[in-house]
Amino acid sequence: MDIGIIGSGIAGLTLANLLQDTQSQGFKVTIYDQAKVLKPVGAGFTLQPNGLSIMKKIGVYDEIIKRSAKVDNSVIHDTYGNKLPTDIMRTLSSDRESYSIHRGDFQEILLKNLSQFVNIQLNHEFISARNIDDKVEITFGNGRTWTHDLLIGADGVRSQVRRVISPETKLEAERVTAIRALIPKCEATTGGSNFRAWIGGNKVLVTYPVKDSQKINIAAYVPSNNKQYKGWSQAVSKHTLLEEFKGWGFEAINLMNHVEYAFSWELYDHLPLSSWSEGAICVIGDAAHAMLPYLGQGANQAIEDCGVLASLLTDITSKNEIEGVLKDYESIRKESVTMIQSLSRQAGHVFRDDFGGDIGKKAKEINKLLGQRS
Repeated sequence: MDIGIIGSGIAGLTLANLLQDTQSQGFKVTIYDQAKVLKPVGAGFTLQPNGLSIMKKIGVYDEIIKRSAKVDNSVIHDTYGNKLPTDIMRTLSSDRESYSIHRGDFQEILLKNLSQFVNIQLNHEFISARNIDDKVEITFGNGRTWTHDLLIGADGVRSQVRRVISPETKLEAERVTAIRALIPKCEATTGGSNFRAWIGGNKVLVTYPVKDSQKINIAAYVPSNNKQYKGWSQAVSKHTLLEEFKGWGFEAINLMNHVEYAFSWELYDHLPLSSWSEGAICVIGDAAHAMLPYLGQGANQAIEDCGVLASLLTDITSKNEIEGVLKDYESIRKESVTMIQSLSRQAGHVFRDDFGGDIGKKAKEINKLLGQRS
């Protein structure tokens, strides 16, 4: 079976790694990416137990751990620096291990682990695809056309493959901007805890270590009711960050003072798709179920998609089974991932709400929300 994957991000590389040992079954895997050069980019994210289990299956778990920082607890503050009686990370991970890693490091590990049997085609911007008999014909921006037995869209929140399957689906803006930065790790920036957050005042500030624990990833979520945040991604100055968090507790402001460079992008998700596939074309990860970042599950859910889809595909004995397998994949994954999409939206509202300064009530609402995930 000849498989084409659009996108070399977390989902695309994870799926290719899971499928690369199927050459003996006659599988052929090609990854297409619009980039001219693949280079480590992006911000940090947390690999929770569901994502880590797939890394063990791929065989890169040990390397992931070397390049990560263990997140075994979290300290949550209100805007004034008062601690809330809740531990978000411990609850999300059900007391199991979680590790924070830079997205670029993660992608680099998975790229290096790919065998020579996985073909990577760069400078291939996806334009369109269509089912023709028992093949999928794909057209790219460079004028080339390729055919595969199966096309998998792993092209993220702004997926073009999703438009083929569900042209009516529109991205929904949360009217919140994410601002990311990396700062040097020291006692002044960690406060003795691996994962810290300040929540309230209609804003969220999260920090955790990445880059072999030598850097601290800052993720700030602020209202995008201002023209300075228009556009998909742009630079943000230290002054802008300090203004956003003016009046917050000393530790939060201290973090901002260590920032040299930051960048921003708008947050989007979308309503559940009516279908994740059309013929032999399907989507995975953010392309299938873009979600907001407040529960740290976007990457982990994408990785889970890959685990399920790869397992189903490797059991195929005939290309005639492809469409049925894609429906099975959706059936297995859709209910749980839709619930997490919804909880992620709710988490954003709860985290940003001050609850009239009642930190006990805020902690209670957070714990109630997180309890729905178990």
